[in-house]
Amino acid sequence: MVKKENLLFLLREGYGLVALPLNLFSFATTTYYLLVENVPFLKTLFPYFHSYLSVGVLVGLPFLVVLGWLYAKSVLFGVNTRYNPYSYLITPNLVPLYRSVSGLCKLNGLDGDAKTLDDIVARSMKEEFKDPPKPSAA
Repeated sequence: MVKKENLLFLLREGYGLVALPLNLFSFATTTYYLLVENVPFLKTLFPYFHSYLSVGVLVGLPFLVVLGWLYAKSVLFGVNTRYNPYSYLITPNLVPLYRSVSGLCKLNGLDGDAKTLDDIVARSMKEEFKDPPKPSAA
């Protein structure tokens, strides 16, 4: 029998997987039938809903991927990771687990993966976790 907590977790995960595509389709439907249908120029560009939807997917998805990549490379992302070092380093309580997984990788002949895990652990152990500077009172 599945525990109540597990059911709630599974419900949240399942809803998250289904809700985003449904919301995007709902947004596309609303914008097409309220905007494109009523603007003659847009109606000539997208005479049918499926053409509007396909152009949106073919142009929108790569645009959003590039936008996410630019954000990840931006200064803001660097500031966020500097003030929250645990976002890219292993927390101290997980170091024994990573060392154990590294040992299992070595036993099974996955030396490259074991070296990668050892590098991550070494980098996480030598980083100093400092508190971010406090904002100056203006």
